[in-house]
Amino acid sequence: MKIKTLLYICCIALTTSMTGCTDELDQVNPNQTSTDSFWVDLDDTEKGINAMLAVLRDPYLININVESSRADLAWPGYGRPLPELKNWASPWYFKTYTTSDNYIVKNWNALFRGIFRANQVIEALERLSSLQDNPRWTEQMGEARFMRGLMYFYLHSAYNKGSVPIIETVPKGQLDFYKNLSSSSTVEAFFRDDLTYAYKNLPGKWESTSDLGRPTAGAAATILGTSYLYESDYQTAITYFEDVINNPEYGYELAPAEDMFNSNVEFNSESILEISYNSSVHPEISIWDPNSMRNILGMYSRNTLFGFYLPAWLTYEYRSEQQDPKAPGYNPSEMLSLRARAMVAIKGDHTPYYGKTTELARLKGGDSNGFGYYKKYTSADIMDEKTDKLGTGKNVVLNRLSDVYLMYAECMVKENKLDVALDYINRIRKRWGLVLLGHSVDATRTYDEKDYTAEDIMNQLMYKERPLELSAEGFEIRWCDLRRWGITQQRFRDLAAQTFYLVDYDNELPKKKYVKTPDELTEAEDNSIIDYEYDVTAANYSDALHNYLPIPINESSNNPNIN
Repeated sequence: MKIKTLLYICCIALTTSMTGCTDELDQVNPNQTSTDSFWVDLDDTEKGINAMLAVLRDPYLININVESSRADLAWPGYGRPLPELKNWASPWYFKTYTTSDNYIVKNWNALFRGIFRANQVIEALERLSSLQDNPRWTEQMGEARFMRGLMYFYLHSAYNKGSVPIIETVPKGQLDFYKNLSSSSTVEAFFRDDLTYAYKNLPGKWESTSDLGRPTAGAAATILGTSYLYESDYQTAITYFEDVINNPEYGYELAPAEDMFNSNVEFNSESILEISYNSSVHPEISIWDPNSMRNILGMYSRNTLFGFYLPAWLTYEYRSEQQDPKAPGYNPSEMLSLRARAMVAIKGDHTPYYGKTTELARLKGGDSNGFGYYKKYTSADIMDEKTDKLGTGKNVVLNRLSDVYLMYAECMVKENKLDVALDYINRIRKRWGLVLLGHSVDATRTYDEKDYTAEDIMNQLMYKERPLELSAEGFEIRWCDLRRWGITQQRFRDLAAQTFYLVDYDNELPKKKYVKTPDELTEAEDNSIIDYEYDVTAANYSDALHNYLPIPINESSNNPNIN
């Protein structure tokens, strides 16, 4: 029977564990076997869990390259002042994407593929209810319901103002695929019920290092808290965020700067939910295949037709972060902050970058090449450029403690606890050796000695701390922030009105540029102007059309219950 709907177009499940090191590709595929020969014990459901979690590696599920371009975090690839039209991110940057856009279709498919596999495990465990006293049964049910809840949280955040079909069972026939749209509030209640079950039944930390990457109670609390923040329910959000921050069972703490986005450090102390990759497992599988164990974002982060690069404003903000001369390890010869050096590749950085330093790397800044790249998803510290373009084994962190700190700080602003808000922002800034905000409370650090109102702190969060700390991370983090703050349209207009200049970084490094503002520019400097970014975006953007993604046209056309 041919199923036309897009909801459950399920590719063959390569049941590779999310934890990355175990080769399970020779196992029986649970998506192609019947309940008579499979799903008969907790070992089978464990394989189903592995197949389910493997969906997170599908690059179309997170869509970081196009989502960064959709928000204010990326210039869509090769070419300036007009990007190469073949770049798939260009329609997202210019807001010309349609319901048939490849990324929308594949993102929708990936999310429902995760739901389908979660439902398989849930139903199998329900048939094995006689084993409910076994801790493995409870943990597996918690993982399956976490995954289903996470997928619906993503759908609710991204599509059709939160109104999407709810599929809570494995379809038995064609009509089971054709579900009506559920209201936003119904979808919200559904995913929160799943996540609450996971929160109450998953361990705070897995005991074995082989289980790193599996969802935990802390991950469930993080997503629940985020969902309440998105609805401006600050009191409930605070409850979950404080649990994430303070619960000793989770043990989260900010990682030292040297452990952040380091190719040799995975699952660091602030990682809450992390997708594991392993480039040595079945390297023959194409990096374009959603079942690949290699991370394609390393390639997207390089000088390639399909890449996503730093826009001028973000490049300037990273370059301009004020370092604290009192911070341990401060080096006055370093032009860039530790945060900038960890996350992006721009001129002035002396850290390793594909066998050279970033300062000497191929960042020209002329009419074609970008003047700033994302570094966080590459293995530039340990690999050569050619190898990185073939896909890396570097993990991708979906949620981390610093995000929770910043969301918690926002809640504290809403509760008028401004000192607490500044404290949590400063904890992150202190990790990066940056000048701290507000008046001095620690003689060993430098503060800007400014008075901060609630409006000042919110502006700091909206335009500085969150975009610089979380640039191009997670699932639509920046887009959801802009939308819930109600500033998206004005943000694009403000960026369109800005002017920057590219100037030579060093006379001995011709065509190697960095970004200056008009106030910094001197008449003697050779420069090229950047006054075109976000002009078309600001003109095209509409809250009504672009706040949420549309349901894919294939889905709305083939499902008779979706109008």
